[in-house]
Amino acid sequence: MKTSAFLIAATHSGAGKTTITLGLIATLKSMGYRVQPFKVGPDFIDTGLHSLVAERTSRNLDPWMCGSDYVRRVFRRSLKGAQVGLIEGVMGVLDGAEASSASVAAMLGVPVVLVVDARSSAESVALPVRGLMEIRRDIKLAGVILNRMGSKRHLELTERAIKKHCGIPVLGCLRADREIEIPGRHLGLYTAEDGWINDDFLERLKEQIKTGIDIKRLLELTTMDFNDEPYGEEAPKKEKQCRIAVARDRAFCFYYEDNLEMLSNQGAELIYFSPLKDSEVPPADALYIGGGYPELYARRLSQNHSMLQSIKDFSESEGVVYAECGGFMYLTQGIEDDRGRFFKMAGVYPVKTRFKNKRASLGYREVRLKEDAPIGKKGQTMRGHEFHYSELSEKTESLRNIYLGGEGFLKGRTLSSYIHIHFASNPGIPSHLIKTILG
Repeated sequence: MKTSAFLIAATHSGAGKTTITLGLIATLKSMGYRVQPFKVGPDFIDTGLHSLVAERTSRNLDPWMCGSDYVRRVFRRSLKGAQVGLIEGVMGVLDGAEASSASVAAMLGVPVVLVVDARSSAESVALPVRGLMEIRRDIKLAGVILNRMGSKRHLELTERAIKKHCGIPVLGCLRADREIEIPGRHLGLYTAEDGWINDDFLERLKEQIKTGIDIKRLLELTTMDFNDEPYGEEAPKKEKQCRIAVARDRAFCFYYEDNLEMLSNQGAELIYFSPLKDSEVPPADALYIGGGYPELYARRLSQNHSMLQSIKDFSESEGVVYAECGGFMYLTQGIEDDRGRFFKMAGVYPVKTRFKNKRASLGYREVRLKEDAPIGKKGQTMRGHEFHYSELSEKTESLRNIYLGGEGFLKGRTLSSYIHIHFASNPGIPSHLIKTILG
């Protein structure tokens, strides 16, 4: 099967990868193509934006957390039924060692389209392009897209330099346009749940893509034949064994879709609820409260007294609860915002969290269980990612930390941590969680 597949990389963070990725997804979709999006690395926000525009679930491709074999399988399986596979890279093209955009492109054998921010240079844009070609000769560089382009003369100078020094095509450019810049805040861009992607934004973005980028040539240069590579058989889905209520709204929207899918395949029926809007948790055997932005919705969350009591009652009645990052904040005594205002939360843990105006933690984590837990047995290891601007405002001696290499707090059958674990790092997590639920 011939499919166009390529990875959108960039010289550095902020060069315009996400804007161009979303624009290409929207444009190709409007042309009748079925586009399967992906994101290199652990990011939740970009995958949510991709999924919204593509109307097809975007997948994280992270070899550090999940291993290269898993990344290959997810990539091939997810391409089934798609005509274009579009991978958005992470940070700068070489950043991240084994989990970098360049390494994932080489691993999957897909060509790279390099986004170069031309805002403050002209002929010099050829330098990072040529440098990538010299440093990573194991990847195919299909072409360059220039972002934040100025005048026609500016384009002529940059295009001529790239052709002369690099010998690869400039596939097009996007003009500098504040109307297509994506809004951001702490933790990254605004999420799909924030509702900022509207028809006006997409139409303006598509117009830039259609007039500025040679879509036909892009697809021609990135067409691949996957006939000799099997999709990989998916494990048969088990019959329903339990119900897991998943918190999902504007405050809690950070989930690895693979985690949810793996739980479903192991026999969990996933039902969704909103801690912002619903009055209590739905009838379920367990709760999964992911990350997000509870600090932005702290007042509304704290005013939903019946939901907070329902969450606490569920935990204290020995219901299985698994919470990550924002979900963990929600289970503490409360959240203090950056203005010193305190908002009461569920009170499962006897500590408070305090929001900071600077990053508190960022990076990959590998943890080992010091004792049996809802997600695994003592001694098992798992990997994930940690990124947050809040911290515990008290010492944690009163909490039972069962993680080596990080912090994971167990109280009864409630396990919470700032770390987002990717279940593919230890494929036994979903089945163990369900066994714990079933008792």
